[in-house]
Amino acid sequence: MGELREPAAPGRGASSAMPHKRNPVLSVLVRRSAIAAPHLAAQVLAAAGLAVDERSDGAWHAEWPALQQLARHTVASARAVAGLLEGLEVDADAVDRNLRAGLPDVGRAPDVGAAAAVVDRVLGRFGDSAGGRRTSEEP
Repeated sequence: MGELREPAAPGRGASSAMPHKRNPVLSVLVRRSAIAAPHLAAQVLAAAGLAVDERSDGAWHAEWPALQQLARHTVASARAVAGLLEGLEVDADAVDRNLRAGLPDVGRAPDVGAAAAVVDRVLGRFGDSAGGRRTSEEP
Protein backbone atom coordinates (compact mmCIF):
# COMPACT_ATOMS: atom_id res chain seq x y z
CA MET A 1 0.00 0.00 0.00
CA GLY A 2 3.02 2.25 0.36
CA GLU A 3 1.81 3.92 3.55
CA LEU A 4 4.64 2.88 5.87
CA ARG A 5 8.36 2.33 5.45
CA GLU A 6 10.83 0.86 7.88
CA PRO A 7 13.66 3.14 8.95
CA ALA A 8 16.64 3.05 6.63
CA ALA A 9 19.98 1.85 7.95
CA PRO A 10 23.21 1.06 6.12
CA GLY A 11 23.21 -2.55 4.96
CA ARG A 12 19.74 -3.36 6.29
CA GLY A 13 17.04 -4.30 3.83
CA ALA A 14 19.13 -3.71 0.73
CA SER A 15 18.20 -5.74 -2.32
CA SER A 16 20.92 -7.18 -4.55
CA ALA A 17 18.53 -7.42 -7.48
CA MET A 18 16.83 -4.03 -7.04
CA PRO A 19 19.11 -1.43 -5.42
CA HIS A 20 16.24 1.05 -4.96
CA LYS A 21 14.21 -1.45 -2.91
CA ARG A 22 14.11 -1.50 0.90
CA ASN A 23 13.07 -4.86 2.28
CA PRO A 24 11.11 -4.81 5.58
CA VAL A 25 13.71 -6.79 7.54
CA LEU A 26 12.53 -5.75 11.02
CA SER A 27 8.93 -6.59 10.21
CA VAL A 28 9.99 -9.99 8.90
CA LEU A 29 11.86 -10.72 12.14
CA VAL A 30 8.80 -9.81 14.22
CA ARG A 31 6.51 -11.91 12.04
CA ARG A 32 8.90 -14.87 12.28
CA SER A 33 8.61 -14.75 16.05
CA ALA A 34 4.84 -14.40 15.88
CA ILE A 35 4.66 -17.53 13.75
CA ALA A 36 7.02 -19.55 15.97
CA ALA A 37 5.70 -18.46 19.39
CA PRO A 38 2.37 -20.35 19.52
CA HIS A 39 4.04 -23.67 18.74
CA LEU A 40 6.79 -23.10 21.29
CA ALA A 41 4.22 -22.06 23.90
CA ALA A 42 2.23 -25.21 23.17
CA GLN A 43 5.36 -27.28 23.70
CA VAL A 44 6.04 -25.56 27.03
CA LEU A 45 2.46 -26.09 28.20
CA ALA A 46 2.31 -29.69 27.07
CA ALA A 47 5.60 -30.51 28.78
CA ALA A 48 4.59 -28.66 31.95
CA GLY A 49 1.35 -30.61 32.05
CA LEU A 50 3.25 -33.88 31.85
CA ALA A 51 5.68 -33.06 34.64
CA VAL A 52 5.97 -35.48 37.52
CA ASP A 53 6.95 -34.82 41.15
CA GLU A 54 9.85 -37.22 41.30
CA ARG A 55 12.52 -38.00 38.74
CA SER A 56 11.58 -36.37 35.43
CA ASP A 57 10.78 -38.72 32.59
CA GLY A 58 11.55 -36.18 29.85
CA ALA A 59 8.89 -33.52 30.27
CA TRP A 60 11.09 -30.74 31.58
CA HIS A 61 13.77 -31.77 29.09
CA ALA A 62 11.30 -30.80 26.36
CA GLU A 63 10.05 -27.72 28.22
CA TRP A 64 13.32 -25.84 28.73
CA PRO A 65 14.58 -25.61 25.12
CA ALA A 66 11.19 -24.28 24.00
CA LEU A 67 11.15 -21.79 26.86
CA GLN A 68 14.65 -20.62 25.91
CA GLN A 69 13.56 -20.13 22.31
CA LEU A 70 10.48 -18.18 23.43
CA ALA A 71 12.72 -15.90 25.48
CA ARG A 72 15.04 -15.37 22.50
CA HIS A 73 12.10 -14.55 20.23
CA THR A 74 10.72 -12.13 22.82
CA VAL A 75 13.99 -10.23 23.17
CA ALA A 76 14.64 -10.18 19.40
CA SER A 77 11.11 -9.01 18.63
CA ALA A 78 11.15 -6.31 21.29
CA ARG A 79 14.41 -4.97 19.91
CA ALA A 80 13.13 -5.08 16.32
CA VAL A 81 9.87 -3.35 17.25
CA ALA A 82 11.73 -0.64 19.17
CA GLY A 83 13.93 0.06 16.15
CA LEU A 84 10.95 -0.08 13.84
CA LEU A 85 8.87 2.38 15.83
CA GLU A 86 11.75 4.80 16.41
CA GLY A 87 12.17 5.48 12.72
CA LEU A 88 8.91 4.42 11.10
CA GLU A 89 8.17 6.61 8.10
CA VAL A 90 4.52 7.40 7.40
CA ASP A 91 3.58 8.59 3.92
CA ALA A 92 0.53 10.72 4.74
CA ASP A 93 -0.22 11.29 1.04
CA ALA A 94 -0.40 7.53 0.44
CA VAL A 95 -2.65 7.10 3.48
CA ASP A 96 -4.96 9.82 2.18
CA ARG A 97 -4.91 8.39 -1.36
CA ASN A 98 -5.71 4.87 -0.14
CA LEU A 99 -8.45 6.11 2.16
CA ARG A 100 -10.06 8.08 -0.66
CA ALA A 101 -9.81 5.12 -3.03
CA GLY A 102 -11.38 2.76 -0.49
CA LEU A 103 -14.00 5.20 0.79
CA PRO A 104 -14.71 7.72 -1.97
CA ASP A 105 -17.90 8.94 -0.26
CA VAL A 106 -16.11 10.02 2.94
CA GLY A 107 -14.28 13.07 1.65
CA ARG A 108 -11.50 14.82 3.51
CA ALA A 109 -12.22 15.24 7.21
CA PRO A 110 -9.82 17.08 9.55
CA ASP A 111 -11.12 15.23 12.60
CA VAL A 112 -12.15 11.63 13.30
CA GLY A 113 -15.38 12.00 11.37
CA ALA A 114 -14.20 9.54 8.75
CA ALA A 115 -13.60 6.88 11.40
CA ALA A 116 -17.30 6.06 11.65
CA ALA A 117 -17.53 5.50 7.90
CA VAL A 118 -14.42 3.31 7.95
CA VAL A 119 -15.77 1.17 10.78
CA ASP A 120 -19.19 0.88 9.13
CA ARG A 121 -17.62 -0.15 5.83
CA VAL A 122 -15.37 -2.77 7.43
CA LEU A 123 -18.23 -4.18 9.51
CA GLY A 124 -20.41 -4.25 6.43
CA ARG A 125 -17.79 -6.22 4.51
CA PHE A 126 -17.31 -8.56 7.48
CA GLY A 127 -21.05 -9.11 7.70
CA ASP A 128 -21.20 -9.89 3.98
CA SER A 129 -18.29 -12.33 4.15
CA ALA A 130 -19.73 -14.03 7.24
CA GLY A 131 -22.96 -14.82 5.46
CA GLY A 132 -24.80 -11.78 6.78
CA ARG A 133 -24.03 -12.61 10.41
CA ARG A 134 -23.05 -9.69 12.62
CA THR A 135 -20.93 -9.99 15.74
CA SER A 136 -22.88 -7.27 17.53
CA GLU A 137 -26.19 -5.52 17.14
CA GLU A 138 -26.28 -2.04 15.68
CA PRO A 139 -27.84 0.66 17.85
